[in-house]
Amino acid sequence: MKAKIQTLIIISLLLIIAPSGIAQTGAEPHNRCVAGDPSAPVKIEVFSCYQCPPCRDFYLETIRPLLKDYADNNKACVVFYEFPLKMHDYAREAARYGEAARRLGQDQWQRVSEVLYQHLDEWKSDRKKIETFVAGVLSIDEMARVKELIKDPSIDKTIDDDIAEGHSRHIKGTPTYYIYAKGKRKKIFGNVSYPVMKDYIERLLK
Repeated sequence: MKAKIQTLIIISLLLIIAPSGIAQTGAEPHNRCVAGDPSAPVKIEVFSCYQCPPCRDFYLETIRPLLKDYADNNKACVVFYEFPLKMHDYAREAARYGEAARRLGQDQWQRVSEVLYQHLDEWKSDRKKIETFVAGVLSIDEMARVKELIKDPSIDKTIDDDIAEGHSRHIKGTPTYYIYAKGKRKKIFGNVSYPVMKDYIERLLK
């Protein structure tokens, strides 16, 4: 019953904060699509932490099918900002691997992100397992490149820049995300189920 009430509240909020309503005009997200094309009609910016359980649920239950149904068809561009929370011991290490994979390409980023979220309960207490899981979804050459990249100071610079961007937007927790369409944007905090997100995106595309 509680879950149903929460879903109804979220649906109500999505209906209220429509592009023609109180959503604010904002700058378009920069060209860091981890899925889809920058020219897609809908853009979604996500501030996420790999060691955050709600972020895991949001990625696996909402973002993953969204990538397939919308980003793969260039109806949506999805941008992820690394926002590792200080309360989590290995969140920043996971973010390094995520950013390194993003630099290899969209497919590599998606594989690495999915395996890190799927196995969060296993690596959150053992930092060494992060590399093991990442290696399991990349080729030998891809993994060698990732291991080189995570030593590059620019990786930490990008993560620091992402964190600073989040702070400039007064983001306090994850997942927090923005949806852009038709020159408007809206900000949402917390998990939203895929059916709710899908319904909202379909209305934006109309």
